Amino acid sequence: ILSMGPPSRIIVDQRSTGAAIATREGDARTAAATYAFALVVLAMFLVCLVAASAFITMAQRRMRQFGMLAATGATERHVRLVVLAGGALAGTAAAVLGAVVAAALWIVAIPRLEPAVGHRIEASSLPWWLIAACLLLAVVTATAAAWWPARAAARIPITQALSRRPPRPRPARRW
Repeated sequence: ILSMGPPSRIIVDQRSTGAAIATREGDARTAAATYAFALVVLAMFLVCLVAASAFITMAQRRMRQFGMLAATGATERHVRLVVLAGGALAGTAAAVLGAVVAAALWIVAIPRLEPAVGHRIEASSLPWWLIAACLLLAVVTATAAAWWPARAAARIPITQALSRRPPRPRPARRW
């Protein structure tokens, strides 16, 4: 028997084994939010892989600028930080834009969800920790996607970066 009620009410779930499992309704909501966050993490991992290719392209197009930066005295660390800052900025912009679009969609969706669930939904009844974690995850994902291209761009010699020639491919390791 599964009963839904106020957060202080206890839910008893009778399994086929005959054992009764008692949990609080708040625990069930937290578990659902945790599962949703796990799906978001998986999706963001896939986004990170796609975004890395975009940062690789951006780093190749800006190679001459990185060469000029290094020629004026910047170290490899400075070049890496420039690309990582671009990734963090892109992630922040994506998180803010995503939050604005999601808030608008949530407000539009509430009147359609209320009849389906059978009760009134407050616009602010959201797991705020989940929203904050997703926003932080967007920034971290974009920064992580920029890490490998930043490392590669920082290791290219100044003269090669200024000449706009692509780096020589390394021979494949054979057994």
